[in-house]
Amino acid sequence: MMDDEPRRPPRHSLGDSLERLSVVELQELRTACLAEAERIAAEVARRDRSKAVADSVFKR
Repeated sequence: MMDDEPRRPPRHSLGDSLERLSVVELQELRTACLAEAERIAAEVARRDRSKAVADSVFKR
């Protein structure tokens, strides 16, 4: 990786040990997790809106 390229968050799976990560890596992981949580929330909201439209059309 070249110095001018942005650093990628470390590869991490939920439940993995955090012991091996540096403070910087932990901060990067936290930022990535928060962004992913926002993305998931937006998708859930989108699907809820879609379901509400479908429910209103089919009058459940």
